Amino acid sequence: MPVRVTVNTTAIEELVHGPVRSKILGVANATASNARTRAPSDTGRMKGMINVREAHDHGAWMLIFHIGPPGLKYAVWVHQGTGLYNKQDYIRPKSKPAMVFYWKKAGKVVSMQRVKGQPAQPFLLVALQRTSPWPVKVRHAPGRRSSL
Repeated sequence: MPVRVTVNTTAIEELVHGPVRSKILGVANATASNARTRAPSDTGRMKGMINVREAHDHGAWMLIFHIGPPGLKYAVWVHQGTGLYNKQDYIRPKSKPAMVFYWKKAGKVVSMQRVKGQPAQPFLLVALQRTSPWPVKVRHAPGRRSSL
């Protein structure tokens, strides 16, 4: 005996763009707020620029956690870590024999031929794991090396 199934795509669309969308947006905004409290801060610039925005890609609705304007490139380095802490090599100068910079820990200007980098501070991932009512899986893009 054949079985016939009819899918009410209009009802599914209303559900997804109604209460489901609201719940997901609520979790995303709570995650962004939690991330702002967890983010490390020197000046507060990165912390103050963590937000959520909606996007559409080939008809798919997405939420993107966005940190600051394009000029705020260091956020990914803070989150993912750099150098040895991100399964890469020491950080070395490209065009000079040494790097010269102010080292807060030493309280003075130093010159170094190489540095280890900085450990990852995954404030956004931890915020999502603590805020989401759903399981959070971490997947890395093919070919990417990360300490997270």
